[in-house]
Amino acid sequence: MKNREFVRKTYHKLTDTDIQDLKKGIVSVLIVRDIPLSMKALFKELNRIGLFQRQDVSYKFINTSNINEEKQALPWHMDRSYHFHPPRFIALYARSVPKKEVGGETSYCDLQKAYQDLPIETMEELNDLQLLHLNKYVLIPKQSKKIKKNFHILSAVHPLVQFDEMGKYLFFSEDYVADFYLKEKLCQHIYQATYIYKHHWSSFDLVISNNFKTNHRREKMLNPGQSSRIMSRFHLI
Repeated sequence: MKNREFVRKTYHKLTDTDIQDLKKGIVSVLIVRDIPLSMKALFKELNRIGLFQRQDVSYKFINTSNINEEKQALPWHMDRSYHFHPPRFIALYARSVPKKEVGGETSYCDLQKAYQDLPIETMEELNDLQLLHLNKYVLIPKQSKKIKKNFHILSAVHPLVQFDEMGKYLFFSEDYVADFYLKEKLCQHIYQATYIYKHHWSSFDLVISNNFKTNHRREKMLNPGQSSRIMSRFHLI
């Protein structure tokens, strides 16, 4: 069996080996640098990994955001964990980013290594826990009156500890998990620097992450009104 890689970086091409390692859980965050693609070509490449899933808020298969103002950091989370069938993979594609430093990096947290480093007694305490995930904290754009009108609280229960070919990992989403007696202690352990990779974006970066085995967040945006960052997001099952 191959050694597990939290982050793998490559250039220009999404290879069959990379895709297979992503699906097997050998790689948790796959970064393909400098891969210019049209939207049609991007859809074709991502279809090699899985099927597209419609996204919350927009209800579309693709969510493209143009951020050009100051934004606070988003909290740690995994996408749509409050659904019974969350997307297995998240793909982010940088269509355009400024050359100068503007913040807005995407950070990823390794939930498999974080579990494996826990004391045995803590592992045993977590193994049988089921957690409630709910979307009451999801941000809805102010202009989306129709979406607000049709917005419903969604919830799902998932085992905290899950596994794949590479072993056990924590299925945990800080922003969506309801409070429970070990939540604060678990967050203090999970979000240590040793488990975190921060990605500094360049135009035409494609980053595909395992949504089950990682948490992610956007870091604070800087230089409001002086720069623009256009990103496309896809959910894959």
